[in-house]
Amino acid sequence: MVFFTTFAQWAEASIYMNHIWINWAFRGIIPGRRQVLLGLQVDDLLLPTAVYAANYTYRLTVDDVVNHAKWQVDLNKRLAASNPGSEVFLEFGFNGNGAFIYDQTVLGLDKNGTCPISVTYTGPQPVTSLEYAKPPGTGNDLWPANQTYNWPDKCIFYDPIAKMFSQNNTGGDNINGVSDLFALVSHTFTHEGENPITYADSKREITYNQLFQAKSLFDKAKRFSPNGVIPPAITGLHNADAIKAWMEAGINYVVGDNTRAPLRNQQSDRWPIISTAADNGFPGLVIIPRWANRIYYNADGVASDVQEWLDVSPSQATNSMANLLSIERATTAQYLLSLYHDPFMFHQANLRVWQDPGVSVNGVAGPWSLIQMWTESILDEFVQYVNWPIQGLKHDDIGRDFVDRMNRDLYSGFSVAWTTSSDGASITGFTVDSSNSSWSGEIPVMIPGDVVNLLGARTSQYGTDPSTLWVSKFPTSFQLKTPIKIQGTKVNVTSAAISLTTALPSLTLPTTSLVGSFPVSDIISAKSTSAASASSSLRASSTTSSAAASSTATSDSDVTRFLNTLCADSTTAASVGNLCTLWNAFKQTGKIQKRLVLPEGMPVYDWDDEGGHPEAVPRWRKRDGHQAHGRHSKRHQ
Repeated sequence: MVFFTTFAQWAEASIYMNHIWINWAFRGIIPGRRQVLLGLQVDDLLLPTAVYAANYTYRLTVDDVVNHAKWQVDLNKRLAASNPGSEVFLEFGFNGNGAFIYDQTVLGLDKNGTCPISVTYTGPQPVTSLEYAKPPGTGNDLWPANQTYNWPDKCIFYDPIAKMFSQNNTGGDNINGVSDLFALVSHTFTHEGENPITYADSKREITYNQLFQAKSLFDKAKRFSPNGVIPPAITGLHNADAIKAWMEAGINYVVGDNTRAPLRNQQSDRWPIISTAADNGFPGLVIIPRWANRIYYNADGVASDVQEWLDVSPSQATNSMANLLSIERATTAQYLLSLYHDPFMFHQANLRVWQDPGVSVNGVAGPWSLIQMWTESILDEFVQYVNWPIQGLKHDDIGRDFVDRMNRDLYSGFSVAWTTSSDGASITGFTVDSSNSSWSGEIPVMIPGDVVNLLGARTSQYGTDPSTLWVSKFPTSFQLKTPIKIQGTKVNVTSAAISLTTALPSLTLPTTSLVGSFPVSDIISAKSTSAASASSSLRASSTTSSAAASSTATSDSDVTRFLNTLCADSTTAASVGNLCTLWNAFKQTGKIQKRLVLPEGMPVYDWDDEGGHPEAVPRWRKRDGHQAHGRHSKRHQ
């Protein structure tokens, strides 16, 4: 297989073609799994938001909630038809104090003694830099010293939004509850910024919201995450006092912000950060990467969102929501096709549904909320490429997913090896192994068909996607029910073994005009190392031969003859960039070194055992200056 085209990490077509050749090269037996996740996290549930460039605040209404519940049901029906096995959902980060702010400021229930007032800070919040690291034990408490959780349960349910999220839908199309439709996770009680926060205040922020989630029945929701929190404005991730308070309260998973390099794992963008005392003040917290986007936290509609885009990114922005969505759909489709599992950041004001039709999305007139416009746009782009299932995971499950991935990469030392027929014409099975005898986790392997016996492995399969085996006993050898025919050169059973060790993506690095590929022999092993910079080993062997002879790939195959001819001529060799340099090095050593002779400024590629495609290591930067924002309202900032 040869692609006569230039590859680029920013091009959807390149990402798409990577999936094609990887599947071909591995003959469908792919170490890892292919899963597309779309996490839609909505912060600030129950709080009002001061709208950008406007003189008002906005808080979700019951009509907004019902509209999005019906839309989510309809969206999943449409996805089930185009991408079977799909299910996406909104996940809300809630601030319990917001219900009592509503009781006080809208209903006036504090005046007649029905409900106590909401938490009110004793002074203004200090302003800090994004990565501020507060010395442990310092700072001033903002909560009143005599504050207790003294709100009767009935005061929660005076708030119609809290009531909607406290119960399942029993009304059919007349939706009267959403706890079985949406996901819920804590966003702290009042939303106090956690960069300068004291231990005492941070502990109350967590524990009061835990009391609220129990009394409101939020913790009975179908997709509730008891061990997670969305930090207010993504703060506190360098504050030892805050992280200690969270973890003492059972919080293990938080989200970060991908626009900030210190909150992004610099070894692998497929891993979380595990906090350390040196970098974060307190060890052991899992920081999940999360994407920002151009749906800004304080925008409640097209006017405010486009105006903020114009103000924060004047060199790129235009006075057009359609243009904004066009950029978002192209960027996000790349993330999805590249199998990033990072959730996306939204806020409660983004769910406002205006009465007028507004912007048409994918040719369909509104009214749409901002989050609906964004989601419909990016999914419309995604489904044009693939019919793979696209799914959501709740906050805690995303955290576990990232940790499991990192542990497999670092510690499993896994390998997957083909077993071939005696004539070398087909793959009859494969063996999954781990070089780490103490490894107790699972190794996923995507397979193109059924195996004769699961041998203790579990399987997962969605829609029309191939199955994934999750193997936990090593080594385990599986027999395919239907052998896979090998196209091209058969194994020479008399010479027994042909060995090529390479970082597979090095064979398809972007060049000036051509991306080449080598013939794949009959056994493929993809191994992770302790540094998680995986390499791939392609070995051809026969199950019926005990010979141990080995050789580099200098056999007279069509591809070998083609490359020798191509690279013998200096003019043609120069036209294909690094391909001939890689080929000549391989002929001399039998190996192609990863990251060899890359021209200055070219992206560096790493092998992704889970996702099944090469992906450039990004050079992170702020996008449109969009960062997590604090709030300035006295009661909920």
